[in-house]
Amino acid sequence: MLAQLDEHENIVTVFDRDTTNGVMWIAMRYIAGVDCDKTVSAGPLSPDRAVRIIADVADALEFAHRHGVVHLVER
Repeated sequence: MLAQLDEHENIVTVFDRDTTNGVMWIAMRYIAGVDCDKTVSAGPLSPDRAVRIIADVADALEFAHRHGVVHLVER
């Protein structure tokens, strides 16, 4: 099931994940570019860029859900 997610351009390949000494970690394919934190910290996004990012994320989530993957947030 998860292997099918590699077919979507906005979903990064996850190789492994675990918890070590109480810290959750995830190993994924390296993607060159600027991460979300740096993008947001640089100042306001243009409306067009913000909408494009939101649409890309929504498309990726819909693709994952269609393939049986559901997000769970642990607190």
